[in-house]
Amino acid sequence: MEGFNKQNFIEKKQLEDQEKPHWSRFFLLPLHFLPQIIGLILAGVLLVVILLGLSTLPYLNSIQLVTAEVLDARDNLQAFAQYLEQKDYKTAKERLEVANNNLFSAEQELQILKQKAVFNLPIVKKEVDLAEDLIVIGSNATKIANEIFSISENVLADWQTSNKSFSEISEAERSQILKKLVEIGDLIKHSQVEIDQIDSAYTNFIGKGKYGFWDPVEDAVVSIVPSMLKGFEAFTTVSDVMPSLVGLDQEKKYLFILQNNDELRPSGGFIGTYGIMKVKNGDLKSFTTDNIYNLDVKIKDKNLAVPPEPIKKYLGMSEWFMRDANWWSDFPTSAEKIEQFYHLEGGPEANIDGVIAINPNLVEDLIALVGNITIDGVTFSKENFTDELQYQVEVAYFEKGGDAEGDRKDIIGKLSKELENRLFNLPLNRFEELFDVVTRNMKEKFIQIYVKDTTLQKYFEEKKWAGKIEYTPDDYLMVVDANLAALKTDRVMNREMSYKLSESGNGYTSELKLTYINNGFFDYRTTRYRSYTRVYVPEGSELVELKIGNDVVKNEEVDFYKEFNKSAYGFFFEVEPKQSKTIVIKYKLPKAVYEASRDKDYKLLIQKQAGVKEWKISLNFQFKQNIKSFTQTGSRQGLVYDGKLKMDELFNLLFD
Repeated sequence: MEGFNKQNFIEKKQLEDQEKPHWSRFFLLPLHFLPQIIGLILAGVLLVVILLGLSTLPYLNSIQLVTAEVLDARDNLQAFAQYLEQKDYKTAKERLEVANNNLFSAEQELQILKQKAVFNLPIVKKEVDLAEDLIVIGSNATKIANEIFSISENVLADWQTSNKSFSEISEAERSQILKKLVEIGDLIKHSQVEIDQIDSAYTNFIGKGKYGFWDPVEDAVVSIVPSMLKGFEAFTTVSDVMPSLVGLDQEKKYLFILQNNDELRPSGGFIGTYGIMKVKNGDLKSFTTDNIYNLDVKIKDKNLAVPPEPIKKYLGMSEWFMRDANWWSDFPTSAEKIEQFYHLEGGPEANIDGVIAINPNLVEDLIALVGNITIDGVTFSKENFTDELQYQVEVAYFEKGGDAEGDRKDIIGKLSKELENRLFNLPLNRFEELFDVVTRNMKEKFIQIYVKDTTLQKYFEEKKWAGKIEYTPDDYLMVVDANLAALKTDRVMNREMSYKLSESGNGYTSELKLTYINNGFFDYRTTRYRSYTRVYVPEGSELVELKIGNDVVKNEEVDFYKEFNKSAYGFFFEVEPKQSKTIVIKYKLPKAVYEASRDKDYKLLIQKQAGVKEWKISLNFQFKQNIKSFTQTGSRQGLVYDGKLKMDELFNLLFD
């Protein structure tokens, strides 16, 4: 047997290894063919594009027609808006009709194209769908606009030829406008199907992104459609409310109150100024304001009304006056009491149709809208309105030699008159801004309205504009502060709320922490904060413990209330300047709340007190069930939420 030759074996092995491909070469192999593969792919794509182009070539004229008609419709609708703003209603209507014809032609051609198989291919169908969305938006909008024009054409034509501003038109003309407004509102309500189609088509159009053929109309769609939908909503709201509120064919009288939320009271703030507003057919017949003390003084020392116990105890008052009548955060209740005092104190108007309360926040926003206002050499802006007005009536009036308590707020009447003039002469194209200002202030409860017209009052309550404490079978929370002899210290107060709910056994236990931070000093406006506070919770809740700072309050020292289908705990506390204080309230929720939420969902309604700008809130929920909705942190069975409360909020948690 031939002996083993190590050198020959090694050389043979190396030769075999060279002939045997390494495993990595299998991965490198495709790189040799990459240019050919790319070439084949590009050729395939090019072939598809060519075939697609050849397939659509017979319909090129139709495609161009649809595109041209849609673009022309866009241009005509933009021209319509411009002529409308210029009050050239005849030309505006002509452009609207041309736009309608454009869209009709585009729709006819598009329906023909959709029947062809090539236009159902994904790469083409997207463009067809976008075109269809645009046509739905345009056709429905022009249809509704044409019908509105048919109703209001005569009024608009008269307004155009007379060249009057809204403040200059006659009462008869305003009456006619209000009646047309009702007709337009009814029309828009009956057009809700078309409006919903516009909304859906707009959502589809925006959702598809990268609009291809339709890039030229993107800006117009995005800028016009949301405003148009908001305009329809505004029209229906105004038509539902305005005719009755502003006295269509019948004068309405409203008791007006200015609530200063720098000195917070339950329904929104201290009533320092009241007034009477008379309107008929949209015309503000008169609006007079006066210092509340000029009315209150008429019953001083007559002991005609006994105040609530906290007013007696913490204000040292043995008599009750109109300035303190807004003792309930439920505005309809406070409004009725305010009107009672108006009559009790000899208010000259026998019949009042409602009560309207505003906070300075609204005036600040209106000044921002109409521009700075100068009265007797004093300029008021959005930024300085509240502080400057406070200085003028508390300090400057007396520095200038004034000595009559009843006259020091005359500047408010002058300011109101100038603001009224500015608003009535506001350009038509800024009415949307005015609508936004008013609705936002209503939502945040800086405007509250109570009327005796039950239909209208129900409407305000449904819109959450009435300042009403809401009924709910679920969990509920509302904190109501009453500044009692703490000057205007609410202007420097920060409020923080922490609410923790835990499920244990067969029920819920709640822990509420309220922290009040006094950022003020001892001066003519601010001092130590003194508040009588009521915390409203579900009716039947059982108080476990209440602590103010480090002190536990005995149950017999807590005021217990049952009102507005709620339980409430009342207590008094103080916070020194540059200090803070935390109140901790522990209580068990009633069995009914637990039963209502078990195995389904849990709801918590937090209502913000009118006049409070915001609460910083933190919510912490711990349940046995898993939570499947709401943004959550922590465990699957827990939820933590941090935010700011600027209006009433409903928190809804769904369980698995």
